[in-house]
Amino acid sequence: MSTAGVPRRNFVQGVGAVALATADHAAAAKLDQPLYEQAFAGVAVRVKDLLSRMTLREKVAQTMCIWIGKNRVQNERGDFDAARAAQALPHRLGMLGRPSDRDSLELIGQQNDLAAAIFALNKPTVVFLLNGKPLSINLLQAKASAIIEGWYLGQETGHAAADILCGRANPGGKLPISIPRNVGQLPVYYNAKPTANRGYLGSDNTPLYPFGFGLSYTKFALSERRLSKTTIAPADNVTVSVDVTNTGKRAGDEVVQLYIRDDISSVTRPVKELKGFARVTLVPGEKRTVTLTITPAELQFYGMDMKRVVEPGSFTIMARPNSVDLKATTLTVAAA
Repeated sequence: MSTAGVPRRNFVQGVGAVALATADHAAAAKLDQPLYEQAFAGVAVRVKDLLSRMTLREKVAQTMCIWIGKNRVQNERGDFDAARAAQALPHRLGMLGRPSDRDSLELIGQQNDLAAAIFALNKPTVVFLLNGKPLSINLLQAKASAIIEGWYLGQETGHAAADILCGRANPGGKLPISIPRNVGQLPVYYNAKPTANRGYLGSDNTPLYPFGFGLSYTKFALSERRLSKTTIAPADNVTVSVDVTNTGKRAGDEVVQLYIRDDISSVTRPVKELKGFARVTLVPGEKRTVTLTITPAELQFYGMDMKRVVEPGSFTIMARPNSVDLKATTLTVAAA
């Protein structure tokens, strides 16, 4: 789970299901209730029982609320129509497709209107996002006290949300993508080429939340990064060390992220690339040194001959908690 505060300065198949089936059926019969309503039955058993009781109409109805193409099998009232279905799918084979793309990154429907009305009450507000794609959440970023990016958490969503919101668990996730400000900003990613700097008049071309970003209920301080050697040969290894201190009042996780840039190369290279990371769990006041190793594999790229090579020259080494708030040092690779 990735957590983003706002503004940035703030922002689980059970084993033994088959063995339980016979006992479950007997218990359900005694209770005179269908098996799918029995909380003690395994999930797979309950789903199988429910599906065996559902008619085709009922099954189709479960999908028609969100899938496109549903009008092919509906009547004028929006109910499943067997005659239309037979005409649309004459061989009884076919598919109703679910939408895969959107033309906007805004919250769907009137969710922004609802959010604005809640913010107008001037009460501390925490936003819990459940979404499969990054959203344009400028209003939430500007007004909410905190934002939790939940993505799709599965069947344990309720427990996870309760644990995070009530403080029983301290989030420590980091964003695996960059969150754009609006759809016109796409594509937006951290590892662009030097010539990919583009933007729109009067618009900020930086992401709303950068790749690797994420906060928790505590705070961390990271020291300057230290190289074991400042000059190496192309086949050598070098280590990068960073001291991480939990300066807050709760135990929590921080993720030290290592980014590298090949400053001058025969083939254009990204302005930065994530080459390593390490998660560390610290109690309040604890300090620990995190060490990451840079091998030739982290410095290589495919050259003009499509062979991997480490070219002599300077490399910018960056190690921080996300892809933007970085501090750099220089590593020199000497000619062999």
